Amino acid sequence: MMPHLQHGSIDLFFKGTFPQKQFTNVYFYVEGEFGFIPLIVGKSIEGDGTHMADILSRYLNVESFNRIPNINSPAWRMTAVKDDTIFIAITNWFPNSDGRGEPNPDLWKNSYPIMRDLLMFLKKHTCERVTFLTSMNILDNEKEQQLLMSNQLSEGDEMYLALPAWSYTHLAELMGMESEVMCVTQDEGLFIDPQALGMVVAHFVYEEFPFDTDKMDNTIQTLKGLEDQLSEQAFDEDSTMGEWV
Repeated sequence: MMPHLQHGSIDLFFKGTFPQKQFTNVYFYVEGEFGFIPLIVGKSIEGDGTHMADILSRYLNVESFNRIPNINSPAWRMTAVKDDTIFIAITNWFPNSDGRGEPNPDLWKNSYPIMRDLLMFLKKHTCERVTFLTSMNILDNEKEQQLLMSNQLSEGDEMYLALPAWSYTHLAELMGMESEVMCVTQDEGLFIDPQALGMVVAHFVYEEFPFDTDKMDNTIQTLKGLEDQLSEQAFDEDSTMGEWV
């Protein structure tokens, strides 16, 4: 039986003995974000890591239908990638749009409890720094791809982000933790922007993160096989997102 810890609105089901030191640095990313760079990079870094825990809550946006025996897990995934670092993959998220082109008025109400409780759990277990990995379409056609850090923005640079990319780091800062958004700007005309992807990969390789190149290649090939289907919907319009295998 997996160790189970409950904190407010979240339940964490650990795969083994509860770890004591992996929580110093926590990286978040959304698997279903359009452009797929956070997904590709996250899966590649997690490839040689240890799947530590599944995170569940009544506030997750879980599809009611599933299949057995190859069930699509409703949980967010926590993976240890270094002795002091974990990645948390947000595998499902409520849509940012109401389906009619307007902001979803229930998004904050449905997402705030799990954001608050998960961050409070992490802080309780020695988390010092929260980083959110995300991507953003280039808004100015004259600009090239960039890897932007929210704490090091140059004059004229800005990030235009949707939940939860800006909210996790904002709440973490209010709770007394260091926080940063790592945002790569991408060419929206490309299904997967190789130049933008290369910038993020180079950053994590330079920071000596483990990187599974086979996992990266397999993830890219899987996405390309679904290109026609995925190109029909953007992140805002996807109501489930689901878990990428």
